[in-house]
Amino acid sequence: MLFKGRQASDSKPAPFNSDWRPLYLPDRIDQSRVLRKSFHTAMAALQFEKQRGRYAALAIAAVVIVVGIPLWWKTTQTYRAWLPYSEISELDTLQLQLSVDIEVVFSRGTLTPELQKKVPLSHVNEKEHQIDGK
Repeated sequence: MLFKGRQASDSKPAPFNSDWRPLYLPDRIDQSRVLRKSFHTAMAALQFEKQRGRYAALAIAAVVIVVGIPLWWKTTQTYRAWLPYSEISELDTLQLQLSVDIEVVFSRGTLTPELQKKVPLSHVNEKEHQIDGK
């Protein structure tokens, strides 16, 4: 017999019985045992989620360290062109000559005729200056 009010050999269903319940369950269930089991199950699930979160954080950190930092390093480095150091050192002995043409213009009435005669029409002045104390 599986249920009260009905037998396995009956071909017709038994009339409705108000205390219908499975026979294999006890009348009273130990609720504290059920609560303890559900509490332990919930705690185990919480621990599992915490462990899963730690693994996710470690995986993200590993990807950043293994991929992100070298990629950042490579993409932000400054290009250094090859420099001809021997040619640069030869520039130290090079003589440099600069020529500057200067034209002085006086407006009318600023110079007296005597001063105009004293001002040369063309004058070349050469000076040699040392650069960087050499």
